[in-house]
Amino acid sequence: MAQLQNVVIANRIFSLCGYICHPLGLRSAYAERQGMAPPPYTFSLIIRYIVMADTMTKEQRHKCMAAVKGKDTKPEMLVRLYLHAHGWRYGLHNRKLPGCPDLVFRQIKTVVFIHGCFWHGHQGCKYFRLPKSNEDFWRPKIERNIERDAIVKEELERQGWNVIVVWECDLKNKSLRETTLDSLNRTLFHLRNRTYAHPCYPFAEAAEPETPYGSI
Repeated sequence: MAQLQNVVIANRIFSLCGYICHPLGLRSAYAERQGMAPPPYTFSLIIRYIVMADTMTKEQRHKCMAAVKGKDTKPEMLVRLYLHAHGWRYGLHNRKLPGCPDLVFRQIKTVVFIHGCFWHGHQGCKYFRLPKSNEDFWRPKIERNIERDAIVKEELERQGWNVIVVWECDLKNKSLRETTLDSLNRTLFHLRNRTYAHPCYPFAEAAEPETPYGSI
């Protein structure tokens, strides 16, 4: 309780410093009184972000990260609901396949992974930022995840599977989400049409040699 009170007091002090030291401070104070969003990038917000980024202990950080679900996440559910509404049926989290894909379309031999940008190290993505605390632990962990993803993709493709990856950041924004899901739907249709146009039989068909009628 005392720690929580100290955090609240610190936030108030930093907010006050921001109002005094930054020319946008007065606008921030007015906006907050009116129930409006304050201007971006004020001094108070920058200082608060820097200070609050490292307030978690190792135990707290571990507990926070451990609470993140590995399946049935919000991005995954968005993809599943969209595809189900468009007539697709699929398997879930097949542990018999490398990497335990999120969605499995056996008829067209295709798997879909819905990757979180942080856990899978989405390079160049604004949602991929290593925690300031215990960076020596998180950096090699994320690098191992990236390496494992590459190995899984290579092994699935070697077995003849089509591999599709959908990133979490492509589902954040509504317009981008619609574009991403529509593109995924079209890709699956293309793979289905290609599969049915050139069927692959799992075993060789037996056939009798051609014999002229009446020769037996």
